[in-house]
Amino acid sequence: MFKKLNETVTLKDSKGTEYVFDMYAYDTLDSVEMAVKEYKNSGLYIFAKRYIENGKKYFSLSYIGETDDYSTRGYSNHHKRKCIDNHNCNEFGIHLLTVSDDKRIEIETDLINTNNPPCNG
Repeated sequence: MFKKLNETVTLKDSKGTEYVFDMYAYDTLDSVEMAVKEYKNSGLYIFAKRYIENGKKYFSLSYIGETDDYSTRGYSNHHKRKCIDNHNCNEFGIHLLTVSDDKRIEIETDLINTNNPPCNG
């Protein structure tokens, strides 16, 4: 299962620049891999856990990554799969970003350093 949600998550970098991620619910990393085959763009992605407590929605960021092509990234064999699974992630976010590889990696690094997701450690 991979389902687009009517929700976004906004992350800020150290300069306050906002990056808005379109969120998708998923049940396995295999389903993520199959679903993004149509996304031949570059950009940033996140893994997170969304949960409801006392009727309120909460979001727990676990991982920030970057890719030059979502369709070929390979999520089912992701190098941080164990950590992503251990944090019970159930949402995947996409932020399309058309910049140079170096700039995309610079943005990813800044977001990681600013937001400190546990699986990037």
